[in-house]
Amino acid sequence: MTAVADSTALISLASITEFHLLREFFGELVIPDAVHTEIVVQGRGRPGEREVEEAIETNWIRKMSVQNLAAVEDLMERRGFERGEAEAILLAQEIGANWLILDEDDKGPRRYAQELGLRVIGTLGILLLAKKAGHIESVKEKLEELKAGGFWIDPELNRHILSAAGEA
Repeated sequence: MTAVADSTALISLASITEFHLLREFFGELVIPDAVHTEIVVQGRGRPGEREVEEAIETNWIRKMSVQNLAAVEDLMERRGFERGEAEAILLAQEIGANWLILDEDDKGPRRYAQELGLRVIGTLGILLLAKKAGHIESVKEKLEELKAGGFWIDPELNRHILSAAGEA
């Protein structure tokens, strides 16, 4: 199963030492150039950098270029998407990815991706899957770790995720 990822979930999961969950659920992970630049080049020394580099070296993560760069620019200009979001959405569409990993706070990009027919999941959805599969014991604990690291979670979404995890 192939997934294309934006940077936020990769960084978030790395920051709480749960990057390995991506490998549990997605056979192959693909990142666009902008995501690689954001995490590995601009994010040197920060969460996600080492994990992404190692995953590329072991051929679990592949870095790919979006073919339709004009569409990337269009999404950035007309819809206000960040480059990584735009590239991830378009790359997922171009390669026919099974999943697009795009975080829950990216409401506009998520809605657009879903309109294109892409299956979208974010950090919180991955944590929920991990709990259901027995890879983590507590979603609440992981959410608290994320918040302590500066990850903002909408209170309503927080309640919904905890309820879905049976931890409300």
